[in-house]
Amino acid sequence: MPQDKQDEINLEIPFMGDYYSGAKMTLVLSDKIYIVSEKFLRWYVTIYNILKTQKEFLTTDEELYLRSENSTIASFYEGMWFERVWTYQEAVLSKEIILVGVNGMCVNLSCMVAVTRPTAYGVVYISTNAMIKASKLQSSQESYKTKTLCLTDVPKHTSSRKCYRIHDKFYGAFGVLGYRDFVVDYDMDIDDLNKHVAQYAYSKGDI
Repeated sequence: MPQDKQDEINLEIPFMGDYYSGAKMTLVLSDKIYIVSEKFLRWYVTIYNILKTQKEFLTTDEELYLRSENSTIASFYEGMWFERVWTYQEAVLSKEIILVGVNGMCVNLSCMVAVTRPTAYGVVYISTNAMIKASKLQSSQESYKTKTLCLTDVPKHTSSRKCYRIHDKFYGAFGVLGYRDFVVDYDMDIDDLNKHVAQYAYSKGDI
């Protein structure tokens, strides 16, 4: 979108959720160099196979291996895409997310945000360092798919994410709630915006 035409941006924002949920694939173009090691590749294939077969319960061997290799994927959770408000709805709504590094390396992040699986000893998290970021995304994804994601969930999952304008704490997450007909206005006082969002959510039956 042309960043010098705010009126056009305001009109497009309510439909961002439709674009991501309707797309086959979302490409994340990173400014970082990522290295795929042999250890990471083995870990990645293990996770991919678990998700592909839709296993709901991990074996003891799988759990021990994933726990031992937690650190191998930590570097893939570095970068602005994992921190910003606007990328929250990309991660929640996209059917497939491909991370592309400046060196041309590609990793399917869809495997990496599907974080948790129960085991005999509890829950395995894909990465200790990325646990908070990833578990919030997983929670939002599951709630969205089961149509239980609500207004009170979104601030919990986006509160720590960064944005240039505080209005984007709302606008950057409306896509996951389906708020297409909420009028975007960056000139509105943030207190007034809070009130408008509350009124709108009430009219939709969300609060």
